[in-house]
Amino acid sequence: MKALKISPSDAEIYNIAGDYYLIVRDLRKAIEMESKALDLDPLHAINHHDLGEAYAFANDWEDALKYAISAKNLNLEFWCNQ
Repeated sequence: MKALKISPSDAEIYNIAGDYYLIVRDLRKAIEMESKALDLDPLHAINHHDLGEAYAFANDWEDALKYAISAKNLNLEFWCNQ
């Protein structure tokens, strides 16, 4: 992806790439991209949520639950307003 080459340390780009790969059901690539987003910005709840979602689609329920809980714990107010 051109955006990743231009800005390789932008967590949001990795998050969006992970969303794309989740939509096209390349779950290995989705988990890879969402993991990189989380590595780059570990304090943003959406990165935890989206990685958990990717694990859920891959039927890895243990990791899905782990990241869902960490997302909730990081930003309870965000989840209550959705």
